[in-house]
Amino acid sequence: MPADLVPEPLRPWIADAAERVCVPIECIAAPAIVTFAAIVGRRVGIHPKRRDDWSVVPNLWGAVVGPPGVMKSAAIGEATRPLRQLAAQARGRFEQARGAAEARVAVLRMQLDQVKRRAQRKAAFDLEATEAEIADLSEQIRAAMPVEPRTHTHDATVEKLGELLRDNPRGILLLRDELAGFFATLDRIGREGEREFFLEGWNGTGSYTCDRIGRGTVHVPAVCLSILGGIQPAKLAPFLEGAMAHGEGDDGLIQRVQLLVWPDDFGEWRNVDRWPDTDARKEAVRILRADGRRGARRARRRGRAGGSAGAPLRSRGAGALR
Repeated sequence: MPADLVPEPLRPWIADAAERVCVPIECIAAPAIVTFAAIVGRRVGIHPKRRDDWSVVPNLWGAVVGPPGVMKSAAIGEATRPLRQLAAQARGRFEQARGAAEARVAVLRMQLDQVKRRAQRKAAFDLEATEAEIADLSEQIRAAMPVEPRTHTHDATVEKLGELLRDNPRGILLLRDELAGFFATLDRIGREGEREFFLEGWNGTGSYTCDRIGRGTVHVPAVCLSILGGIQPAKLAPFLEGAMAHGEGDDGLIQRVQLLVWPDDFGEWRNVDRWPDTDARKEAVRILRADGRRGARRARRRGRAGGSAGAPLRSRGAGALR
């Protein structure tokens, strides 16, 4: 893959990482583009037709294919480094906010208990006013606890993924070091419904409702799930054969991995011992962080305006995508 096919703002960082890890540049570029697509998520929708309401979410799945020992995990690690840095910072802010929020919730619950006790002591009380006061305090309690922003996960049940996507309507990235294990899990008896969940998650537009006795009802207005990982050729072959045989395995799952790179030759490994290009890496992090901040501001504005969390926050018409 020639380097000039890499988006220009990310090119110095990706080229430097590929040279230091000693892998073909596509082994960094493909995971990096999937990572950035996961951060964009459902914030942008594309209308391929000018006179149609058909909307496409630019969600991507990706994989790096290669035999053992060719640095697949290291390449994916370098490509997702900005994402993990962003996630660590968000986690720190969440932990700081959670302490103050828990104190606020404790005070609100005390006030709620006082309202209930006051109503119980009175022989007659204003039912409507008490209901309104209880409803207001209950809503304040619900809104006081911050929701942890999540960018990715490594392993989660479908039920837990539903909760994560409900709280992060932009979408998240499922990052797996070995995709073969993930695919094999979907083929197990009794877990057929999970396969359908991931098939819908690729589109980024379909809603999902999960009803469980323990968790209750979890409704996700739109499931947007990116997937990224590495896989060995021998383990990939059965999934490709199943898809090409037009049998049960031909449900579009493997076809959804759009950015799958399989270099013909990984080349001879060289020990490139030098410091990373920090300016190029910082620029990649800056781009990722800037999009996250813009998306958060749009989400807050849309929330104040009463918009739906299940719809893309912004759309581009046909021919406008850059």
